[in-house]
Amino acid sequence: MKHGVRKIAAASGLSLALIFGAAACGSSTSSSSADAGSSGSGTGGGVTIDGIKWPVYKGDTTLTVWTWAGAPQTTEVVPQFEKIYPNIKVNVENVGAGSELYSKLATANTAGSGEPDVVMLEYPYIPEFVQSKAITSISSYVQPFLSQLPKWATSAVTFNGQVYNMPFGGGTLGLIYRSSVLTQYHLPVPTTWATFASDAEALHKDNPNEYMTYFPNNDGEYVLSLLQQAGANPFTDNNGNWTIDLDSPAAQKVMTYWGNLIKQGDIAVQADFTPAWQHSIATGQFAAYVGPDWFPSAVLVPYVKAGSESFTVTTMPQWTAGEDVTANNGGSGYSVTSQSPNKQAGALFAAFMDLGGANTSMAAGSLPVVSNPAQFPAYTTSKGTQTGFTQNLNKTYQSYQADVSSNFTFSPWTTELNNDLNNEIAKAVAGTEPWSDVLKNTQNELAQYVQGQGYNVTVG
Repeated sequence: MKHGVRKIAAASGLSLALIFGAAACGSSTSSSSADAGSSGSGTGGGVTIDGIKWPVYKGDTTLTVWTWAGAPQTTEVVPQFEKIYPNIKVNVENVGAGSELYSKLATANTAGSGEPDVVMLEYPYIPEFVQSKAITSISSYVQPFLSQLPKWATSAVTFNGQVYNMPFGGGTLGLIYRSSVLTQYHLPVPTTWATFASDAEALHKDNPNEYMTYFPNNDGEYVLSLLQQAGANPFTDNNGNWTIDLDSPAAQKVMTYWGNLIKQGDIAVQADFTPAWQHSIATGQFAAYVGPDWFPSAVLVPYVKAGSESFTVTTMPQWTAGEDVTANNGGSGYSVTSQSPNKQAGALFAAFMDLGGANTSMAAGSLPVVSNPAQFPAYTTSKGTQTGFTQNLNKTYQSYQADVSSNFTFSPWTTELNNDLNNEIAKAVAGTEPWSDVLKNTQNELAQYVQGQGYNVTVG
């Protein structure tokens, strides 16, 4: 499984906030400069790789890491870390992905024991574990590395001025289109959402079996990324006093747009990451995808025979012609748990998985979260291509990372938000509720829920 794919948690109806209980509590931080659990005379680090100085770590330590990442991260990057830090041994445990891992972490947190030292978390779910104090601040340990990250990534893992995660993989959005389809039907590559809509209408009129794209009715995080690109920021945290503004004009613009396309029958409605959705991809039902950097390799390539299709990635359609704004859909990083006695070692590991493994990731076709990729040799030596794509995807998507809006905050209620939003979208698709009510009703339901959890919330 690619580290960027964030759909692993979407199928669960489990509300993490319910496990955590009333979560209107402060966040915990760690300010110690050495690990309580380290002992022995081992010394590691003190080397510079690709312009990044890896600090000295003294003492002998063993880290337990929960992750769903596979090769090459666990097979190559982890051994690279142990070579730089021979005094830190790493035990990698795959305890499941997404909701399965999260429920185990929540259970261990409630029990007061059983957490690993380091855990892989998707960005939208980090605030839930911050509020429950399952993870701790690593600001004092990773501060020297933050300049290596794009602004949106630092923003995604920072809460109340503290950093709780080191980004590992992102989900910068671009528009992936099938060149042959647009050429066949004489459609322009859409640079604005207005053109995208006219393309969708024309394509489906000429070929009723094909759609410009699909709209998922089970994927609240996908919808959030569309809101982010439109400039909406549904959640604001002011020292624990939250504002929920899902029903803003910018957000309504997005929902009205897609609702109109659906009502007109110009795009398909289909639950993503399902067998039916995979079949639609394999049979070429869609001409384009609003897809993040992990989408080509993790989603499209398995269904494309070499030489049978040609995909191109370009910038997202814009709401205003001439602008250049995108968003992030998916991605994850590593956090250090509050129970870990090895916080400094854990933070070094978290940073290394992204920055120390950048060359390995790019050579394997994955884009690490870095602001200056040129400092890593693989960025220039790797072709960065995938089956069905002729362009260097690493460089293409990297050029979009700076355009990801950093004015976007995830809430501690992502699980509940997804459930409420998916339910309201289902009503609109069925025609039992106007699309204009989807966000308003979701906002009201979410506000009622979080107030019941003990939060101070202002609506709108």
